[in-house]
Amino acid sequence: MKNIKLSLITIALGLTTLSASAQTFARFDDNADKRHRFGFGITSDIFAGGRGLNNFMSTGINLFGGDDSDNLHFTSSHYYSLFFEYQYNFTSNWYLSSRLKFNIRRVLYDYSYYHGGTSMNVNISDLEIPVAANFKLPMSEYNHSYWIASLGGGVKFHISNNDPTIDVTAYTSNSNPNKVNVYHVDFEIKDKINYFLYISTGFEFPFKSHKFQTFMSYTAYLKQDYKFNHYSYGANFHRNLSSSPFRQNNWEFGVTFFL
Repeated sequence: MKNIKLSLITIALGLTTLSASAQTFARFDDNADKRHRFGFGITSDIFAGGRGLNNFMSTGINLFGGDDSDNLHFTSSHYYSLFFEYQYNFTSNWYLSSRLKFNIRRVLYDYSYYHGGTSMNVNISDLEIPVAANFKLPMSEYNHSYWIASLGGGVKFHISNNDPTIDVTAYTSNSNPNKVNVYHVDFEIKDKINYFLYISTGFEFPFKSHKFQTFMSYTAYLKQDYKFNHYSYGANFHRNLSSSPFRQNNWEFGVTFFL
């Protein structure tokens, strides 16, 4: 009889423990996975400031020999983006996300020629709409932390106002005002609409009743949408050259805060 009582007590304790665990996991699921999430965030390009994988560095006008040589020198670059994000959670581990993302890029060049130099500021503004499928893996069932992997694609719209242009007329002789060298450089956005593929990985952490994500992403654009056009001429030379079209794929680090 005593053994039967001990067995019943053990079973009761076990059921109580399972019930408490089930309630804990239920609370975890309810709090961690709201069906709809809205957030906002910011990113910056890891290689924007003159380091590797920055294609704006390598597309300048080549240096030609001689006294009438001219060259476009990359000086600096800055990039950041602001975005609004929507998430739809359809299971505990999978969700879809979309963003309305505003990108700003500033690239500074020095243009030098035989008789002097000037600067060119390339200001690019884009609007992007990416859509991604996301998988999240819990790192802890107690603090709602996740590892996240994302894959998707989208469309980019160039909304910059004007392409920058340099036009310089350099007088080479004080006694002969008709003896001049003319230099021209302009930056061209070839396609106002581009498409891209997107991959990302990051982490999610709780913040009171909200959540906070940090991530690193790579965006690969499908079109070569940028180009430099250049010509220069004088009494003894004439050049009409353009750089090859290029694109700038972005390695970005970002943070998102969800309401």
